[in-house]
Amino acid sequence: MPKENTVLLLNEKATRNEMVAALRKIKTWDGYVYVYYSGHGAPKTKGDKFMDAFLVPHDAVITDPEAMEDTSIKMSYLQELVDTSNAKGVMLALDACFSGGGKSIVPKGGKPLVGIMVTPEIMKPKGTGKVIITSSATNEQSWEDDKELKAGIFSHYLLEGMKGGVGKDMWVKVDELADYIKENVSRAARKLKGMDQNPQISGRGDFAVTRNWERAKVMDVEIVRSKIKGAFERGSISADQLNRALDELKAQSRSKTLDAFLEGKIDDKKFGDLY
Repeated sequence: MPKENTVLLLNEKATRNEMVAALRKIKTWDGYVYVYYSGHGAPKTKGDKFMDAFLVPHDAVITDPEAMEDTSIKMSYLQELVDTSNAKGVMLALDACFSGGGKSIVPKGGKPLVGIMVTPEIMKPKGTGKVIITSSATNEQSWEDDKELKAGIFSHYLLEGMKGGVGKDMWVKVDELADYIKENVSRAARKLKGMDQNPQISGRGDFAVTRNWERAKVMDVEIVRSKIKGAFERGSISADQLNRALDELKAQSRSKTLDAFLEGKIDDKKFGDLY
């Protein structure tokens, strides 16, 4: 992705104005939009009823519920941006909890969600090609692990998935990433913290979010040709072996030896000896 198409807001730069300006692009962008937020969340309650939730910017005022509403970002506003977006695909990944426990915030006079019955999804996109992944259910905490993962559990598995190994083809689709996160975060939270943390997935989509470089080594024709020619140039295989391998690529019927070489299971020399 070109650098000019990205916005990075860290710490004191993640003000409400800057975040809203970046999020507005969800509505107007005509390509694919990927949003990752890691930070505080907060519930909005009225009596014992869950009304809405907030993303809490760096400069939010949390002295009372009214101040927080004026200085934070409502999830209902984010929902509107997603629902009315012109983008071909939208993925939101939110590592924040809204229960009022853990790293979430409850303004003075507000009420945590403990004991309150709430719907499991805090956002539900309309239409296809829009996927929202939240790090936990609305009334759960999102946990961090300082010993083994040294990161938020959700963010850790999001990044692992974005490295590309979870896809079956050359590109990892958003649904594959979401399923990988949900399965691994739930298991890790129980193992590492002894607590429930169940990421929520709303919407479905089949657009790509990252490349599976391991599969690309085998499936991308240009990458494969380059690797075979490199073995020939290094003297590991003969001209006859080079031509036979290139013919296999055209026929799309590869031998186990060729696949083993392309997958990195055997080196150039072993490939030359066996092929």
